Amino acid sequence: LLKFDPDWGPTDIPIVQTGMWQRPIAAGSFYGNFYVLDAQANQIYRYLPTTGGYEQAPDTYFDPDTPVDLSGAVDMAIDGSIYILFQNGQIKKFNGGTPVDFQISGLDVPLNNPTAIYTAPDELAQNIYIADAGNQRIVQLTKDGQFIRQFKPRLDDEGDFTDLRSVYVDEIAQKIFVLNGNQLFAPNLPPQ
Repeated sequence: LLKFDPDWGPTDIPIVQTGMWQRPIAAGSFYGNFYVLDAQANQIYRYLPTTGGYEQAPDTYFDPDTPVDLSGAVDMAIDGSIYILFQNGQIKKFNGGTPVDFQISGLDVPLNNPTAIYTAPDELAQNIYIADAGNQRIVQLTKDGQFIRQFKPRLDDEGDFTDLRSVYVDEIAQKIFVLNGNQLFAPNLPPQ
């Protein structure tokens, strides 16, 4: 695990028991805790911070007796709840490892091959954003799953969204960052 500081450069952060991971596909953090989504193990591992990094064995997010199927998961986002995005366009929401009802509504065209999901705690982000690669767009939803709007490049722009990989949104600074192939786009987030 690396931490990057613009003034000091990269720093190694110790993290233990990575050998137990089977097929980690996403990582995230929430108030210093570090989460690893392991689709093959059907588990999310939560590491609590220690003085030197993440030097204690992780907790499991899902109760071992609760069946969870993470096959087809592609990404996760955390705002206190954990949202898991699946390749088929489904999003599952969990609070403390327990499923919470979450349905996407009002979306005119279903998600097609989504690759990334982003949200953050309410003080930083009020919405959920999805990189919908199959439809070459970024979709904005409320945290209850209601469709708000979508973003696509203008037809006269040089770039396109044919290889969407990731999305990050700074709602406070009103910027959206989109990784498409090896290009990074950073347009202003238009007001609603």
